[in-house]
Amino acid sequence: MAVLNVHRPLTKRALAAIRLALATIAAPSAPNHVSSGDAAVLIPFANVRDVPGILFEVRAKSLRSHSGEVSFPGGRADSTDASLLDTVLRETQEELNIFPDCVQVLGQLSPPEQNLRGDLTVYPWVGFVYPKGVAQFEPLMDDDPLPSCDLDLVKASVNAPEVDSVFHVPLSELTSASRLRRSMFRGQRPYSAVNVSDIVYGRPNLSGIQGHDKASEDDSEIGTGKHEGELEIWGLTGWYLTLLLRALRLESTGDSDEV
Repeated sequence: MAVLNVHRPLTKRALAAIRLALATIAAPSAPNHVSSGDAAVLIPFANVRDVPGILFEVRAKSLRSHSGEVSFPGGRADSTDASLLDTVLRETQEELNIFPDCVQVLGQLSPPEQNLRGDLTVYPWVGFVYPKGVAQFEPLMDDDPLPSCDLDLVKASVNAPEVDSVFHVPLSELTSASRLRRSMFRGQRPYSAVNVSDIVYGRPNLSGIQGHDKASEDDSEIGTGKHEGELEIWGLTGWYLTLLLRALRLESTGDSDEV
């Protein structure tokens, strides 16, 4: 059974279920020290207008690598970071102006992967984003909806040299077959790329379910998507998203009656 109900706002009980699901993964934890060969990203859950989903960003077109592509907030470890958790919280603040005290860390995803160039090991963390000025531990019942993030405020606060835009994809859309393209990640590891062209650009999603039932091609991870003019959550970002949805038993389901 799925860990979450994709149609209900995230609650304290839902976050506890996510934390437990992540804890059951046999994962190598992030190293206690950081090096120039380490990086970290945050998979940020958020309620937006009481709709549960995940925040993503589109990288600025001026960046030298992966420009214009969908990613999670994050980046390379800095010498001032005490840990990779510090790295991911610092990078999230720098890119999206989401402060560390607005992020409730839920755990790590596994295993870490190298970036496309092979010069960084990227450690994924999972968290929940609270709106500014709202305490994480304010008294709420376990099944009360957690406060919604002000997406318009986040959009207005992004670091333009690094981030072109930020957007929220509901969990119901991330698990909708009409958005998914089955493919291979770096060899024989099947995963789902997610078409978000309509969400980000307001263009119709024309991909349908093409390739959903057959994962035969290895993605190049270069560009904004498999087909020209499309924007997809793919490559390493798509792989980590697939791993998370698998851990929550949500992969390709699109529905649930759980938590």
